[in-house]
Amino acid sequence: MSATNRGGERIDQDAYFTPHAFTYGIAPFLFGGAGERYRRSPIVDPACGNGQILQPFARLGFDPAQLFGFELNPVLAGEAGETTGARVVVCDTLAACAGWRPSCPVSIVMNPPYSLAFDFVKWAVAVAA
Repeated sequence: MSATNRGGERIDQDAYFTPHAFTYGIAPFLFGGAGERYRRSPIVDPACGNGQILQPFARLGFDPAQLFGFELNPVLAGEAGETTGARVVVCDTLAACAGWRPSCPVSIVMNPPYSLAFDFVKWAVAVAA
């Protein structure tokens, strides 16, 4: 969402919940048609909050074992795990997972905290390299 609060619900920690209309539109767009070949790759949300972005993947039939999240807030992390079946780790992604390299290609989806967006993009590029 945006720093000017155009459509998202602002919470503390510089975060906006991603609207359902967006999350349910992006999953089929990314993984339908030509993106179907990526359907078997793990999906990682490095700032998953309550799992809004991961929820459509769970409902579209992605195996919960393919869904991963990292979240600083333990309450939100618990919600994300419950609503999606994803494996959610409570941690500061940028600090605790700075050197993380997955053993296979992953798809990274995220709506990071606005003030840290550039840092999360750099993290994602490093992970995908």
